[in-house]
Parts: sequence; structure tokens; C-alpha cells
Amino acid sequence: MIFDGLSPDLFRPLASKNARLYYASLQALYRRLIDNQIAGDECTPKEAKQAIRLGIIADCDSQEWAEETDDEDAPEPDVANRIYRKLRETGWLLEIDDVGYRKITSFAYLPAQLLTVIAQISRSHELEIGSTCQGVYTNLFALMNQPRESGPVLSFSAKSSRHFYGEVATLSATTRELSHRMMNQQAGPELFRTFFREFVDQVISRDYKTLNSKDNPYQYRSKILSIITELKTSPDRVQLISEGIKATQPNEDLETIIKRVHKELDEIFRIFDNVPRLMDSIERYRRSMTRRTSEAIRYAYTVTGDIGKKLDSVASKIAGTAVEDDLLYPVKTTEDTYLSKGRLYTPKTARAEAQSTRVQHQQPPLDKIALDRAVKAYHQRRSDNPKRLTQFLESQLGDKALITTDDITIEGLDDLLSYLDLRKLINDGASRGSAFSPLQQHYKVTVTEGAMTKNQYLTAPKLTIIRRSSKRNTEHAS
Repeated sequence: MIFDGLSPDLFRPLASKNARLYYASLQALYRRLIDNQIAGDECTPKEAKQAIRLGIIADCDSQEWAEETDDEDAPEPDVANRIYRKLRETGWLLEIDDVGYRKITSFAYLPAQLLTVIAQISRSHELEIGSTCQGVYTNLFALMNQPRESGPVLSFSAKSSRHFYGEVATLSATTRELSHRMMNQQAGPELFRTFFREFVDQVISRDYKTLNSKDNPYQYRSKILSIITELKTSPDRVQLISEGIKATQPNEDLETIIKRVHKELDEIFRIFDNVPRLMDSIERYRRSMTRRTSEAIRYAYTVTGDIGKKLDSVASKIAGTAVEDDLLYPVKTTEDTYLSKGRLYTPKTARAEAQSTRVQHQQPPLDKIALDRAVKAYHQRRSDNPKRLTQFLESQLGDKALITTDDITIEGLDDLLSYLDLRKLINDGASRGSAFSPLQQHYKVTVTEGAMTKNQYLTAPKLTIIRRSSKRNTEHAS
């Protein structure tokens, strides 16, 4: 676990009264030791303290040092020395002995990683989803045409895909958090500030507008999914890719590389297959926030600001007046401009007598009903149905342990759909969460290279179906 390697006192400076000073010092040291590091340019403790002084002057010049409970009886007058000593004691900094009596200041490994992450978060940058998707597509296209020479780029494509998915998922989480916050805010300045400053300025203007224009992930999604599917169903290309990777990693076993290739291909496919779900969630939260802001604006136009306080002040004025017996009313009439005539109480009037109306019977939309039923039946037929596929394979195999697609007869639509579903079992290609995954324990489907199957419905590569389990049942697919 990562916290096992961290000092228990690591976050004490950032939780103290002088947290801003410590953070400014860490940022200054990060720029000196990591961000702007020149090859061979080591930093001595004296130079580190000077960097702290400059960082405090630049970021926290107006903040004074607050005495801490663990300060020494005779603290050092120089704030930079105090901060440097505290960072060294709590595990942020290391002092390494160099030649002679010379010492070098450096960050510890895990604190350096934490500062790098914080620096990346603090830097404002626009999403580069379009270029990332294009890079993944270009690498996969090269992998398709030259699998052995371009084998090593598969890992880079998988890493880029994970980065792309993380960016979109982060944007989705940001819109979800802002939507949840706005749903719990009252209509007023705080809600408008959340929508216009945080959502419009930081999300819409910077990220969302590019996500739906030049950086739209749908631009290369279908091409990437098509290439991944073709690579997964081609054992020869997977073998060549694995051999190309092994040429650069000779100490690794070929079987292990092949498994990793399949895993990375599945990961890229799953990421780009899930893009519509993320895009829909971002759009749903955007509509929710826009609708909430629109309602708040309409409410602000019809209700005076701070209406409750103003009503209380009017009631207080009325209650504070003296009662006189000769007045028609028990109190003096007090006029106030807080309430307009349109907001005063209106007496109820007699409701107008109901008029009889003619009932008009409309014909049901038979065409729309028929279309909806046809679409529903289509989706039900085309949905994954492992039970149907199992019954189809058992009826074709009979007592045999092996058949090819040349031996298969197609007698109806269900048989044709089951024939098409065979592609999902090629080389055990069904993912773990797929409905067809359990069938891989009972059947093995492979492609016969160079051979084609032709029948009255289609022409496709020839497949070989092997029964792995002699037990006939369909309960695992129900």
C-alpha cells in the first residue's frame, strides 16, 4: 500500500497554521528540483533555502509566519530556514552526502510523485481528445498493415486509450458534481455563480465545446472498433504482433505476450465501445443544470430579492404603531413599496358555469404502433441469446465432436442469427462479462485460414466448431 512508504508526519506542514507558506515553498522547490531541473545541476541546501525565499515573496508576500506549538525555544529568525528544517524532518526533503562535506537537497520518491500530481491538477489545459483518438487510430492502422514491425505501439495505444477515457470520465464526474451541487442550492447568486463561472467558463468554454466539435470522439470510434475486431479475429496477426513485441523484450515468454496482446485489444475495444454512455451522461447533466438555472432565472424575475426579510420589516412597522379607538382599523395604515399590486391577495370569484363540450374520439396511431412493435421485435431478435445459440449448435453437432460451417444448415431467421453469433466465440473472444462467455467452456470456434463457406444466405470465412464438453444441456445459457 502506498501509505506504508509515507512518513506519518508528511502532511503536518500542510495542516498547520502556515500551510500556505509551506505549500508555496514546496511549489518553489518543485520548480527548482523537478520541473526546471537541468541535467547535472544539483541543488545544495543553501540554494534550496534561497528558492524557498523567492517562492514566499512571489506567492505569499503578505502572509506572516504564525508561531507553531512545536517551535524551538529560540526559533531561527529566518522563515526559510524554519520551513526547510520542517520539510526535512517530516520526510519531504532529503539531504544526500556528496564529495567532501558537500550536501545535496532532493525530494523523497513518494513526495515527489505527490507534488507532480498536484502540479498536473493545478495546470489548466484543454482536452486533447481528438488528437488522442487520431493517434490511437493511426497506431492501430499501422499495426493492421505491419503487425510485426509495429507490434510495440500496441501498448502505447492502450495507454493513450486509458488516458483518453480518464479525461472524458473526469469531465463526466465534474458535470455530475456540479449538477448535484446546483440541485441543493437555493435560487440566487450562489447558484448563478456555480453555473456561469464554474460550469460555463471552466467546463463548457474550455472542454465541452471541443468535445462536441473538433475533439469529438465519435470521429474515429467506429474505425478503431472495426480494426480491433479484425485484429482479435485474426490469430496470425496476433502472433506477428506478439513476435514483434518479443523482439524488443527477449526475456519475456511468448505465451505471456500473446495474453497481454489480447488483454490490451479487449481494453481498447471496451473503452471506445463505452464512449456513448459517457457522452450521454455528460449531456444529461448539462441539460439538468441548464434547466435548473432557467427555472431560477424565471423565479428571480417574479420574486423580489430578500422578500422574507422585507415582509418581516413591514410586519414590524405595523406591530409597532399605537392603537387608536377612532380609527376604522385597529392600527395605522402603513404604506410600503416592497409589495406591488400584482403580488397582493386577490379575492376568489365565482367559477364560470361549466359548458358542455363534444367528446371527440381520435383514431389510434396504428402505423406508429405497428412500427414500435416491429422495432421491439427486431431488438429482441438481435439481442444476445446464448440459449438460442446453444440449441442451434447442439442441433447441428448431434453426436459429433467437430463440424465446420460447411456442415451447417440454415432453416430460418433464428438459425441465421445464431450463425452470425458464432463470430463472438472465435478464439474465445467473448469477454468475461459477455452473455456468450459461459459457452466458451463447452465449444471452441476457430477460423480455417484460406477457406470460405458459401450458402444461400451469405459467404463468410470457414469456421470449425469443436465440442469441449460432452454434457448436453442449456442451463448454463438460460
